[in-house]
Amino acid sequence: MQIVELHINRVKIKDRFREDLGDIEGLAEAIKEKGVLQPITVAFNNKTRSYQLLAGGRRITAAKLAGLKKIPAVVREYVGEQDSLEIELMENIARKDLGWDELLRLEKRLHEFLKDKNPGSGIRDTAEEIGESKSKLARDLQLAEALELIPDLAKEKTKEEAFRRLKKITKEVTVQEMIKRGRFEGAEKHAGKHYKIGDALKGLQKVNPGVVSFCEVDPPYSIALGEIKSGSDDFHMDKYNEIPPEVYPIFCEAIAKECYRILQPNAFCVWWFGITHYHMVREVLRSVKFSVHDVPAIWNKGGTGQTRNPNITLAGSYETFFVARKGSPTLFSPGRSNAFNFAPVSPQRKIHSTEKPVELMDEILNTFAWPDALVCCPFLGSGVTLRAAYRRGLVGYGWDLDEDVKNSFLLAVEEDIRAGLIDTGKKGEKK
Repeated sequence: MQIVELHINRVKIKDRFREDLGDIEGLAEAIKEKGVLQPITVAFNNKTRSYQLLAGGRRITAAKLAGLKKIPAVVREYVGEQDSLEIELMENIARKDLGWDELLRLEKRLHEFLKDKNPGSGIRDTAEEIGESKSKLARDLQLAEALELIPDLAKEKTKEEAFRRLKKITKEVTVQEMIKRGRFEGAEKHAGKHYKIGDALKGLQKVNPGVVSFCEVDPPYSIALGEIKSGSDDFHMDKYNEIPPEVYPIFCEAIAKECYRILQPNAFCVWWFGITHYHMVREVLRSVKFSVHDVPAIWNKGGTGQTRNPNITLAGSYETFFVARKGSPTLFSPGRSNAFNFAPVSPQRKIHSTEKPVELMDEILNTFAWPDALVCCPFLGSGVTLRAAYRRGLVGYGWDLDEDVKNSFLLAVEEDIRAGLIDTGKKGEKK
């Protein structure tokens, strides 16, 4: 075998088993700058006096795109079709591309090398050297440093998943540090007693009858949400407690009875549900004496949706809720349509798997809750309904089972207070 410089057009490329060549444009740019670092492998056929490609389909394709006329090649003697197939197979079995974490460590080492070589060198210089954007490299270096402190991040499948996990960890550490330093004083004083840790049904049973102005009920949907979200970017499914389908009707009825009992004589109750349970939830609400229209309201998320079978089913981009009435309440915003159009919270910003945007909850309160209303949310989750209530000068309360989510909620409330979105002078102590 020998290594020679071959004219690219002399290399014949037969059908290859590797169909996905990946980022050819990126490789072509690298070849323009650094050249072909690893020779391709070809077989020389004495009978036809031609060269057949055995290994290096990506390299030769990228080299052509880069405008190269010649390419370094390892030349073998052509033995036959079996030998060609075995070489292609061996190359792809033996070759192991660098993992995303290894690439990040390599980038970090190169950056440190360039800084040692030229103390005045910065991220911009390294980015130009490797052909990356400054912002992308800065994020990569941040994640590379985090890998040294949190090695478990390398267990994530992709760099993007690791970065999202890092942001989640960073937020949790920030929350814990603020708790230690007493930095939640404003949020704790204003909202700490409203976010109650405990079972929603047991909590509802202790509330006096007829004292609540508006209920917003967002229970578990009992639709195997974990399976629907499998493979998504959502890292909060461990905070989601599903209800088994066989007991879901009993569960809904118990909650509905208590909500009807604690509501004032003329009041609205918004009840979120999975469309699978449309008939059951509607009949349960009616059975406890709520009036419910057949047509539910919807939260339209725009183009964002989820589906387990993207090749055969459309992605769902809306959620439904019933507007249940006790007595004869009137809307605070009369004539509003039953479609609420708001973009969902990005997975990176969520503190709970089923978190809804605070802007949506603000609009729901603006539609159904009058000034000075007392709002009850049996299933608080991220607590966005309470945050929306505070922004409107209202008071609310509810229950959840996770202390960590409550801490994240308090952090969000603290940020709202500092941003002037919540007037802490209106912190009523209604129960």
